[in-house]
Parts: sequence; structure tokens; C-alpha cells
Amino acid sequence: MTQGEKRFNAVKDGYIKDYNRTNRQPLKKLFYKDGYVHLVSPLGESEYSSKYKISEFETMCATMSLRKDLKPLKPVAKLVSITLTTRIIVDESDDEVAILDKAKRGFQAKLDNNELLDNLESIEDDKELPYGTLAND
Repeated sequence: MTQGEKRFNAVKDGYIKDYNRTNRQPLKKLFYKDGYVHLVSPLGESEYSSKYKISEFETMCATMSLRKDLKPLKPVAKLVSITLTTRIIVDESDDEVAILDKAKRGFQAKLDNNELLDNLESIEDDKELPYGTLAND
């Protein structure tokens, strides 16, 4: 076992405990490989990967552990806007319904390929209907 692996194993459990204390979704993966600590955390329906040198990870662990004021975040309502554009070929006589039906495949492909970030317009707090306003919140 390398020095890096030993250092990682010494702080790993504490990091997971503190991560779970401060996040609604559990960490997906946490491992040490090739001199780096690899973190895979949930990001909505997908995930976010990052890697850190062991010294950076140890600093993160110490900071998180000391911050006892970090508590699980409360849910909030957000309004997310995206703009999707797709190019399609249609017959000259196609009406809006036919055009939208053909465009649907292009839009779905963008959604399936996680191109949402490329098409993000805004993310704003929902001030009209904050979290807890609707029955299904």
C-alpha cells in the first residue's frame, strides 16, 4: 500500500460521514487511484466527477469536519429555462403540428445526450411558488 493510499484511507470515512451530513444525495464514488482521490457526486440526474491530490483532499476533509455549521441544505424551488434549437427538413406544406413532430426527435436527442448545460438560459429562485407551496413538493 502506498503512502497516498494510507493517507486516503485515514480520512475517507470521515469525509463520507461529513458529505452525507451536508448533502441530500449520497456520494456515488470515492476512490484513490494513480496518486489522486476521485470523487463522483450526484448532479441532478447525472453525475459530476473531480479529482484531487491527496493533500488537497486532506484539506477538504479537515475543513468539512471543522464546519459543524454545515447542515443539510433545505429544498428550494427553482425555475430552470433552456432553449433548444434543432435543424430539420420538412415539406413546404407541413403545418406546425407536423413540423413540431419532426423536431421532437432532435430535441429528444439533445436531452438524451445531456446537452442541457450547453442550452441553459437561466436558473432562478421560484418566488411565486416557493418550496412547500404545492402539495407535491
